[in-house]
Amino acid sequence: MFATVAHLPNPSDNCGIATDTIHKGTMVRMAAAVAPESGGGLPVHDQEAGDVALAAPDVLTLSYTVMEGHRFAIRRVPAGSFLTSWTMPFAVALRDIAAGEALHNTKLIAALATREAPFEVPSEPNM
Repeated sequence: MFATVAHLPNPSDNCGIATDTIHKGTMVRMAAAVAPESGGGLPVHDQEAGDVALAAPDVLTLSYTVMEGHRFAIRRVPAGSFLTSWTMPFAVALRDIAAGEALHNTKLIAALATREAPFEVPSEPNM
C-alpha cells in the first residue's frame, strides 16, 4: 500500500515521497494514495495547465531503490514537464519518466557514486 511506504502531499502532484527506503522492484499499490473525496481515482485534470494530465496506474513497480525522503514518479511525466511535489514544481523531466521511476539528478548520482551505494544507481539523470 502506498501509504505504508510513501507520502503524496497533494493528489495533483506527480511525485511521491518515500517515507522509508523502497527497494528496486517493489510493487506499490496506489489505491491507498487516493483521497476519498477524489471519486476513487487520482485526478486526471491539471487545472493549472488547463489540459488533461496522465492518470496514475493502480500499481507501480519501482525502477531503482528510492531512499527515505527522495521522490519517485507516480504517473508518467513527459519530457520537458514539471515534476511536482507539495503542488510546486521542483524540477523538469529531461526525458519521459515512467510511473514508478526513481528521480535522479546529476548531483545525486555523483553523491551516491562516492558513497558506494549498496544498490544500483542509474548512470543518467532524468531531471
